Amino acid sequence: FYRRMQRFFAGQYFDYRQISQLIFNIFSFDKVQLTLDRTNWKWGKRNINILMLAIVYRGIAIPIVWTLLNKRGNSDTKERIALIQRFISIFGKDCIVNVFADREFIGEQWFTWLIEQEIN
Repeated sequence: FYRRMQRFFAGQYFDYRQISQLIFNIFSFDKVQLTLDRTNWKWGKRNINILMLAIVYRGIAIPIVWTLLNKRGNSDTKERIALIQRFISIFGKDCIVNVFADREFIGEQWFTWLIEQEIN
C-alpha cells in the first residue's frame, strides 16, 4: 500500500498555497494565534530540517506554511521573516493575534521586525 501511495503522489503537483487556504477556510478562522517551530530529523542518509508556522487551534498546532531549510541547525532571521511574509501574503496581517515560539527564535533583528510589523 505504501509503495502504491508513493507512486501515486510522485507524479502529482500540489499547490500548497491552495491547501493552506483550504485549511484556513475549513476551520473558518478569523483571528489566529500562530506558533513557529523548527524540527530536524534524518530520513535515511538525508537530513530534513523544516521551519513551520502553524495555527493554534484547541490546543493543537495545524501546519499552515513551512519551508525546508537547506542546512542543519537553527533558522535565521531572514528565513523566519520570509515564512511569516508568506503567511501574510496569503491571509493578511490583520488576522494574526500573536506568534508563539520557543527560545530558538531570538535576536534583535527578528524582534525589531516583529515590532515594526505590529505582530505580538
